[in-house]
Amino acid sequence: MSAKRWWFALLVTALLSLPGPVRAQSDQQYVVIYVEVQPQQTNRARQLLDDLASASRKSPGIVNFSVGQQVGRLSLFTLVERWDSAGAYAAYKASATWTGFFAKIGPFLSAPLDERPGVLLE
Repeated sequence: MSAKRWWFALLVTALLSLPGPVRAQSDQQYVVIYVEVQPQQTNRARQLLDDLASASRKSPGIVNFSVGQQVGRLSLFTLVERWDSAGAYAAYKASATWTGFFAKIGPFLSAPLDERPGVLLE
């Protein structure tokens, strides 16, 4: 291989190994929802959220559904969800699982749900 071809092959290899622009990794829908309840309703809210997680994990298109509770501020919960697609998430939001949960948790909320949909970057 001539020196010119060797340098060209090295240059192409180097250029291909450079990171490209950041783009969405897949069509999956990621969602984080913050749920803040009245402090005296923390135990009831926790049970409702546990029930929601169990039911949601059976929903079509779910990849992961987790519930967290903030340390030191027990009335603040976080839902971390991953769905096959935005369409699967939209169908879930219209389902009896979500609408039933929302009707039950509504009276215990001390702030509106803070929903933050997104996509995972490479």
